[in-house]
Amino acid sequence: AAPNAPLEWLSAPGARCLFDAAPARVCHVGPLVPGTSTPGLHWHESLERLQNTSVEPTQSLESIVVGHFSASMHAQIPQSILMPWQFSAPDGFVQLLFTRPRRLLGVYLQAVSAQQRISGVQLQVRDETGSKGQWSDACHRHDLIACDPHRGPSYSASSARACWHLADCGALHARQWRLVGWPVGQPFGGVWLEIATDEMSTA
Repeated sequence: AAPNAPLEWLSAPGARCLFDAAPARVCHVGPLVPGTSTPGLHWHESLERLQNTSVEPTQSLESIVVGHFSASMHAQIPQSILMPWQFSAPDGFVQLLFTRPRRLLGVYLQAVSAQQRISGVQLQVRDETGSKGQWSDACHRHDLIACDPHRGPSYSASSARACWHLADCGALHARQWRLVGWPVGQPFGGVWLEIATDEMSTA
């Protein structure tokens, strides 16, 4: 996280909890903001060169990397992880590429203010077993929920019912995921992933 990030972010395990021998059932990873790497997930301007290669997890004193993420070219990159960002054109997406198949249980999207409620964003998963590699919707629940003030400390949303939560996302393990359906021109805070740790695939 950024040096000026809240203490809750600096002390959070991030994707490091995916390496623990006996972790909690869910690993909360975030915040994901275009342009800035977060503990465990590295930011890339494009994942195209990584998608067709074997991406191995790395672990060192400096960092632990279990995946990578990017956003489409129409994402307006903020100057700080504490600042909002947005898409300037339709069909924007945030894409995830893990080093090995993972199961996502849910996604939390932080709103900037109570007046700028988030809706319509969907999580998709890519089927890598077929030749076409098609994307399909992963989550069956899409809820407008009360925001968590700790996840948006620099925004005025506070605990307003303005944040977006995706849940009931099936039992599929995959390396590639993406978030689509972003409203154009609406500012967003960070994205937080809820990743299963008790049923990880070794495929």
